[in-house]
Amino acid sequence: MALSVSGKDAQAMLLWAFENNERCPLDGVNKNICKNIETILHGSHKTYKYILITQLLAKSVNEQINALAIQSGAPLEGAFDARSLCHKVIVPFERKFLNNALGGSNEPFLNKPARCTHLDVKNPVRGGRDRTYLEKLLEILTNIDSNLAKKYLCFSISLLINISHTDNDIHKNIIQTFSNTLELYHLMRKLLEKSCEGEVCVLVVGTIEKIFYLPFGDNYQIIVHNTNESGASSKEIGDIDIFYDEKYYYSIEVKDKNFTAEDLDFALNKMFVANAASGGFIYGPRAKFDMNSISPCLEAYDREKFIVIFENIFSYLKHMLMTITNIDTLIFQSKLSETAAEMNIKEITRRWVQEVFSK
Repeated sequence: MALSVSGKDAQAMLLWAFENNERCPLDGVNKNICKNIETILHGSHKTYKYILITQLLAKSVNEQINALAIQSGAPLEGAFDARSLCHKVIVPFERKFLNNALGGSNEPFLNKPARCTHLDVKNPVRGGRDRTYLEKLLEILTNIDSNLAKKYLCFSISLLINISHTDNDIHKNIIQTFSNTLELYHLMRKLLEKSCEGEVCVLVVGTIEKIFYLPFGDNYQIIVHNTNESGASSKEIGDIDIFYDEKYYYSIEVKDKNFTAEDLDFALNKMFVANAASGGFIYGPRAKFDMNSISPCLEAYDREKFIVIFENIFSYLKHMLMTITNIDTLIFQSKLSETAAEMNIKEITRRWVQEVFSK
């Protein structure tokens, strides 16, 4: 028989974790588990963030709960309805206390990863980073007891509070309205006056891509990577990877420093080999290159019938803003905040964004 989790007790537990996040005892916790929690909550997969908090909350409230169960019909002892708990308790709590630090979704358990009856290594999931998130989630929740779940929940809430404060700091002086798209364009030009080790260009392009695909719903997933990750060794393909119906679609590489034809070819070849539909290469105001050597590289991909968009970031922004409609302050704020958290931007970048908005 399926177990239940008291909504009243769950709300009280969340409030306790929120109020005691700085003084919650962490004796007996596993440091690797804490690192896994950080990876998931700072990661790009919103559904797994909601699943993590939901399962920890359920186990904290009811010892008999199996933290791996998602649906009440799961073939596990201690199964329960995680979806109801998340949508009725966590979603409103996140909106009220955490500034949508989990992602601001109204019904996160409607997404595919949460449609399985329970968490299992055999669950259908896209490879690469998403597979890693699932494995870390399993490591956190397997054989966890109520006492540890409570400590990890408290630790998780402390991380989410920091994320929510970061978002508030970035946008505390954000302008209330854009009178037209030209105003937004000039705002982004101002942001691009500094490179911040290449992060600003990626932050701007990633934000605009997320806004562009908003009308298409959940069919598209835009993942913006940390610029410190090595493209040669990590699993990302470009700085920004776009997926359609969970299948790889195309990538955008963003450079705000000098590059060569070899650099261009390396970036485009990764997309080409991964069977991308096309590829984008956007260069920033500090990038310099030799067009005489770049042109043959672009022509070679043309002959392979691989479409490449190669342009400077200011032309890119004009093209995108001409296409996108109804960009308001809240949408821009939300997606800039989401992209900054996903990239885990450096403090120097954070301060620069705050400075621009404060003016």
